[in-house]
Amino acid sequence: MTGSRKGKETMAYLRRRRTVLRFRRLVFWSALICLCVYIAYHCAEKLARPYFVDWQEARDIARIKHEINAVAAENRDLRRQIAYLQTDAGIEAEARKLGMVKEGEVALVVEAQERNELTRTEKAPSPRWQSVMRRIASIFVKPRKPSRG
Repeated sequence: MTGSRKGKETMAYLRRRRTVLRFRRLVFWSALICLCVYIAYHCAEKLARPYFVDWQEARDIARIKHEINAVAAENRDLRRQIAYLQTDAGIEAEARKLGMVKEGEVALVVEAQERNELTRTEKAPSPRWQSVMRRIASIFVKPRKPSRG
């Protein structure tokens, strides 16, 4: 019995040993894969950073150009308004807005009527589902062109 018992102990020891070795191999390869992924990520990040910075700069430049164009358009409108207000017609129009009148004219003040709550008619908002259905229908149905007649 001692021989077979020793054989069973040896078999159990070998099974345990194999399990431990498999576990160690698994840990080693998992750590190696994690290290490779980490290195690959950082290399890719270093390679992609200049492209990302260029993309951000291009986006910022486009945004700033858009702002410049908007400010230039506003500036043109203000210059046009200044030029108009420096003319006689512009001065007269602005004076009339301020309630001034020429000599010999009579100023009339018309007060706006207050609307009574009972006389006011408000359109009830359409239910949400109707607007959703209209949008869905507009996807599938093309709007009709008016016929010339």
